[in-house]
This record gives sequence, C-alpha cells and structure tokens, in this order.
Amino acid sequence: MTAPVRADSGVYIDVSGGSETRPVNAYVVYIIKATSSTGTILANRAVEEFAANSGNVTAAGGSNPASNTVYGPAGVPVIAVNSSTVTGWQQTKFDVQFQTQILPTDKISVELSSGNGVWYEAATDIPPVFQANAAYGILVRQINSTTVRVFFGNAGAYPTGATYGSASIDSWSGFTGHRWRVRKVSGGAAVGFPVSARNIVGDTSGTAVPAGMIGELIKSTWTTGSLTSGVHTVFSNPGITLTPGVYDITVLCRMTPAGATTVSGFLCAPSTTTTDDNTGWIFDASDMNVFSLNLGNITSPTGYSYRVSSPVWRVVVTTTTTYYPKMYATFGTSTATGGLQIVARRVA
Repeated sequence: MTAPVRADSGVYIDVSGGSETRPVNAYVVYIIKATSSTGTILANRAVEEFAANSGNVTAAGGSNPASNTVYGPAGVPVIAVNSSTVTGWQQTKFDVQFQTQILPTDKISVELSSGNGVWYEAATDIPPVFQANAAYGILVRQINSTTVRVFFGNAGAYPTGATYGSASIDSWSGFTGHRWRVRKVSGGAAVGFPVSARNIVGDTSGTAVPAGMIGELIKSTWTTGSLTSGVHTVFSNPGITLTPGVYDITVLCRMTPAGATTVSGFLCAPSTTTTDDNTGWIFDASDMNVFSLNLGNITSPTGYSYRVSSPVWRVVVTTTTTYYPKMYATFGTSTATGGLQIVARRVA
C-alpha cells in the first residue's frame, strides 16, 4: 500500500436540522492503493491493441472462430491457406476478438512481418483483389462490437498472370516464415503519432459511457436500515461488481439519530465482505485512524443528519470482485438510522 496522500481540503459534513445548517470541520485523506500490475500500459500516445487467430483451418471457405484469438504484438504464423483457382470468391476466415470495444474513431489494420521484426500493412503489399470468380489477398471487416473477420483469398496472395483472370498465382505457401496480426488503434485522435493529453477529445454525446470503457460509472442502489452503536453494517446493500481494470471507489453514507444523543464518530468505506464486522476493507486496518471521523461526542439534537462521502481509493482489480459500502457508528442513547451507497469510476 502506498503512503496516504493528503488533500488540500477536508470532507464536508452537512449536519442539518430544522432551519439550521452547521458544518463540522474534518480532515480527508485520499488513499491510493495499487494491488498489482496488469498488462495494460497507458502511454502518451494513442492506445494500441494487437490480436490474431491461431486457428489451423486452411480449407477454401473454412472458418477459424474467435475462440482461437491470441493477444500481443508477436502475431501468429501465416499458414498455408488453400491456394488454387477456386471459384465463387471463396476465402478462409479468421475471427479476431479484441479485449475492448471497437469505436468509430478506431483504426483497424492487418499487418504482416517477414520475420525480421518489421511490420507493414497488408493493404500496401497484398490488398484484396477480386478477378472473375477468384479472390486474392487479405481483407478485414468488423462483424460485431469487439470482433473483426480477416479473409485470406483462396485463389492466393495475388495474381501473377499476364492477363486478367489468369490462373497464375503467388500461393500462401510461399509466405512460410511470415507472421500476421490485427492492430487496433484507439484514443479518438490521429493514429500512429504521439499525442498529448490535450489532444484526446472528450465524449460530447451526452450519453452514458459504455461498460468497460474509461469513464464508466458504476454505482449501487441506496439502501437504509437501523444502526447499532459499535456494529459494522452494509444494510443488505448489493454492492457493485467490478471486472478487471483500474477504478476510483468512494462510499456515501448518512446517519440520523432518532432522538437527542451524543455522537462520537463514524466510518464508511468500501469492503469486500457483507459481514457485520471489521473485515474486508480495501485499506490496511491500521490506517483506519487516518480517515475515520471523530466528532468528539458532539451533541446531536433530534432530527439532525450526518452526511459523509468517504475518501477516494484507487484499486487495481485483477479478477472480477464485488465491493460493498460498509458503515460503523458510535453514539449514545437513542436509536439511529443510516443509508449507504458505493460508487466507482473506471479510470483504466
């Protein structure tokens, strides 16, 4: 766990009742926690993703499903796709599924390498060509929100005959030692060149950010219940389930004593457990005194409410995990009710 980072201003606690509003000064600490490292690197340029299909179906018109997708810049070997004078514009298909959604601003291209480490776009060397009933070269088309289909022409890489529709070809077997991959460049900016943060265009659509994309907002319902002094609770809140990624998480909570009483303080923070105890925190329990709220036995008149937003924690989620809002309060006589909600924003 990294060292706490202190914010310039504290949490604002609204203590209100009747026509009076009284702010209580408090101190907030933003805890930044990184639990592990992932394979995603956000650099000062457009974000790139590489994938390919390791299937071995070579038959004319054959298909290699997206379940054969492999990731990384190394690509896969070009296999000896059927190369003959095949009628009907037949092509062997390779489906490639990316880990992130394909957006209108993305650029998709198939790249080849002869094995020397240099990659070039297939479209500049062996573009798709259709002569008579024969299909040559490589073609790529999007088939759903995350998947593209790469077509290898079954007439060969390209025609070499002297006349239109000639049967002479450069077959795929001649590409032994070559590798291929599909490259997706994202970021909403000019691709292929370094860009600064100021060149990344914000989303002006006015619609919610799609699931899995940076900026996605995930929040639980607001749940309420009875508080018992000195007991942790989640009020049966369903929490939020986060898939792998990086998130900023915070908890919103409210406490309302039923009658006049003294309030010593309370804590609300994210937890991975629903049990009414001091477990599952995403921070080290020894750091609790850094950000828990101590009101010093403030006298709370009837009807006053305490509303608090917790510090923000940054967490790296490596496996799908559910987080719950958990609350703890200490107060004197009388009873109290409370409410909880947990909110997360995907940042990577």
